[in-house]
Amino acid sequence: MAMVLEAEGLDGPEKLLLISYCNRTDDHGYCWPGQQRLADDCGTSPATVKRVKKRLVEKGLIASQRRIDPKTGDPISNLTRVNLELLEAMRRKPRDYDDNVIEKITFAPDTPVPVKARRAARRPSAGSDQVMAQDEPGPVDNPGTPSDVLMAHLEPD
Repeated sequence: MAMVLEAEGLDGPEKLLLISYCNRTDDHGYCWPGQQRLADDCGTSPATVKRVKKRLVEKGLIASQRRIDPKTGDPISNLTRVNLELLEAMRRKPRDYDDNVIEKITFAPDTPVPVKARRAARRPSAGSDQVMAQDEPGPVDNPGTPSDVLMAHLEPD
């Protein structure tokens, strides 16, 4: 699908329909989606799919073969092949878009990194079946802890 997005010489509807085909191809470019499925994929009508498909055939990007169910004689979805080699040859030249936000969203080297102090795990008393969770929040970690409880650890015994 990335090949479609990078291809030159295609308009929006052509790219959208070609993406829908490519989304369903096997490793050799074959697929067999029906027109209604393609229309649903693209958010268009079957008439638009038919019109855009004709342009893709004229450009040599797809080839389709009509199929008929041998048991009933009814038409079934066409077998279509995407010309992956031509699509690859249509790749546009690399271009610098100057849109690398990673380089633009940086922090000053002296920005402090907050470090969360870890408390030592308390050992349960003898005969107790309670075990304290390693990451259980203590009073300092809990914003709802009253200030007198928070200050208690600072008072001498």
